[in-house]
Amino acid sequence: MFRLSGRLPHDPSPVVEKVLAALAAAGIEVGRIPGRDRRLDRLVTHDLAKLFMASPEMRRVIARLAALRVPFSEDLLDRAGVSALPDTNKRIVAELVDTLDDGARALPAALASVIRARVEMGDPAWVPDGSADDAYRFAAQYHRERYEAAHAEGKVAKAIREELEEIHHLTEAGDAIALLSRSLQFVEQYDALGKRLSQKAFRERAQEEKLRRDAVRAYERAIEHDDREAYAHHYIAYNLDILGIEPERVEREYIRARELAPGHAWYHGRYIGFLVTRAWMKEARAAWDQALVDLAVAAGSPQSTLYVELHAQVARLLLARSELEFASDVLEDVPDALREQPWWRALDQLRVCLEEDRDERLIFPPRLRLSERWEGPHLADQRNVRTWTPGRVFAQDDEIVTLLVAKGPDTSSTLDLSTDELEEAWNVSPSQLRVGTFVELIEYADDTRAMEIWDRQSSSFTAVPDLPKPFPNHRRYIRRAFA
Repeated sequence: MFRLSGRLPHDPSPVVEKVLAALAAAGIEVGRIPGRDRRLDRLVTHDLAKLFMASPEMRRVIARLAALRVPFSEDLLDRAGVSALPDTNKRIVAELVDTLDDGARALPAALASVIRARVEMGDPAWVPDGSADDAYRFAAQYHRERYEAAHAEGKVAKAIREELEEIHHLTEAGDAIALLSRSLQFVEQYDALGKRLSQKAFRERAQEEKLRRDAVRAYERAIEHDDREAYAHHYIAYNLDILGIEPERVEREYIRARELAPGHAWYHGRYIGFLVTRAWMKEARAAWDQALVDLAVAAGSPQSTLYVELHAQVARLLLARSELEFASDVLEDVPDALREQPWWRALDQLRVCLEEDRDERLIFPPRLRLSERWEGPHLADQRNVRTWTPGRVFAQDDEIVTLLVAKGPDTSSTLDLSTDELEEAWNVSPSQLRVGTFVELIEYADDTRAMEIWDRQSSSFTAVPDLPKPFPNHRRYIRRAFA
């Protein structure tokens, strides 16, 4: 094995040494890699990734080996495809694989974990061509064969271990057909399958409905084992809710989960979100009040996770539906100690902008932070500006453009400008000033004037910095109805 003795200011960990040896086998001068970059995550995501990016065959092999959580026999290397690799790539893989005292082989656990994480993230340097599930199906088949051999020999304990590994890999592959055809013994196994299928649905949009329906089937099997499994009830509702189908069942399952686990913030928040999406606001208010009772925080420091999982999610949806009074109540319930959190500032800023828009007094683009509004001008060099006036195009016709402007907080008024005045005095074409466009009227120290125009994205209410996205889509039931 390639050794690095004397080449580093410190001894690398064994797994880092193996990765450096693999790089050296590829002809890379590892001595040129800075010491600060000789970390496992850095080496895998950058240096080693370049080698695997260039070889789809090697990606498939290493993904298969990384999927296995236990040592494997030497012959599995050939089955995984090592023997078909070019000689240099064989040497790279060989340097990464450990040979144990009993002759078994294994990727170091830390290395395998990092590689699996890169595959899960969809890193093109590590995802095998075709389906990323290939590695888990390969591992499942390996353990199925070992299970059958152990079962035939009457080695019960070994057979159980191999079967559990097979189930794990089938779950990771999201193979609902294989797993749901069995009678698994533990609720947790069905829950794990449902979770895996739900996660796959986020990545594989073309198969989303099938995957979510299969997830529901998995959770239904969990409930057959234990009807008090709140997790399964909740995620039956959640997957159907995302699809925008079976709303009556969605409501029943959300309520059941909440009853079984009233201290779980997600179970309250997603149920409230469902009610808001269905425009059942009276019921949503009652569910919100119930959540505050069930999730009452004990005296002491605020539990920030609770507010992210409940308040942030509910407020974001309410703002998307323009339920401003309800949203304000939700945001006001957040303790002062948490109001410097980016999500709270973003949601409160969106609330303020939507209220101002409703009352026809919005003159600053939503993108601009509330604390920075009157620190302008924002679109010109302050050193050369005598006066500035923020505004928004309020109305327009062929002859007049009406601006809503302000000289200070709470002092908005309208300003009518003729098309001739706009072009001659402010050097702007009326065609640039669509209704809703944000502007700044600038008077410079040299007595010239100009109207500076914010870009169109700044006018979007979704441009608020740090604003979380509403999820699921709050129009999903309407879209489903007209699909």
